[in-house]
Order: sequence, then structure tokens, then C-alpha cells
Amino acid sequence: MTQDPQQPGQPYGQQPYGEPYPQQQQQWGAPQQQWGETDPNRRPGTVLAAGIVTWICAGIAFAIGGLFGLFGAVARDDLIKELRSDDEFMKAIDDLGITIDNVADGVVWVGFGTALLALLAIITAVFVVRRSSAARILLTVLSGVTVLITAIGFIPLVIGPVVVIVLMYVGGANAWFARRTG
Repeated sequence: MTQDPQQPGQPYGQQPYGEPYPQQQQQWGAPQQQWGETDPNRRPGTVLAAGIVTWICAGIAFAIGGLFGLFGAVARDDLIKELRSDDEFMKAIDDLGITIDNVADGVVWVGFGTALLALLAIITAVFVVRRSSAARILLTVLSGVTVLITAIGFIPLVIGPVVVIVLMYVGGANAWFARRTG
């Protein structure tokens, strides 16, 4: 004897009367997410966090680099005068075969170079947050270069770029970058 599946009190977990079957539940509108699933079109928080960390760290680097470059260019004579007053410094650069003019030029180039790379990172982070896979790769490379450069003498500055690299590859970021919107 078979019973009508629409009648209440059906055994074995059948749908009670009046409730739609699962295939009818989402007939119209956007599909509903199941618990624990992430929306592949929603930007992961880790990607936004990577952008924010980049904007903060690169903004600071841009300001400091720009100031160093500007100081080196505008106050070159004062810089050289101050460096010449340090006998140990003068001996050290003489031992390396570097002139005081090379040092002054280096301050300008390193300062403006840092500012330029920081500006590139800031712009690249905008594109990362907007889901550009190419920008994600470029920001990874820029962050890696920053880690290598800052690890030489500025260990605390390594934290920011390492955090950026990690954040761009965890928390659903891979799936989000892999999915293209129309």
C-alpha cells in the first residue's frame, strides 16, 4: 500500500504537506548559500586587508622616500657638509672607494626610487582589490622585493609586505581571483 507523498505524517523524513520539494525552493531569484559556503563574487576580507595594509605601508614609504629624495636634492650642500664632519663615515666610504658626491646622489636616488615603487604598490593594490590577477602577481613581486630590501637593515619593516603576500592567497582569495565576472 503506497501513500501519497503530499500527506502529513510520512515516514522516513519525507517532505510534509504544503512545503515545496528542494528542487522547487530556489526556482526564482538568486541561489541561496549553504552554511559555510562563500559567495565567489564577494571580495574576501583578506584581499581588502591586503589592500589596506599596502596602502598604509606604501603610503608611509612614499612619504619618507619622497622626503629623503627632496632633502637630498634641495639640501645637497648641507648634507655633504654634515657627512664630511663625521670622520668615521668618511673613512668608511674612502675604504669602499665611494665619494661623498656618490653618497649624496644615492640619498636622492634611493629616496625618489622608494617613493616611486611605493606609488606603484599603492596603484597596484587598487587593482588587486578590484580583482586583477595580474595586479595580484605584481603586488606579490613588489612585496617580495620589499621584504628582501628591508630585511637587510630594517627588520620591523618586513612585517607589512609579508602580511600582504599572505593575505592575498588565503581566506577564499584564490577562488575569488579565479572567478571572472561578466
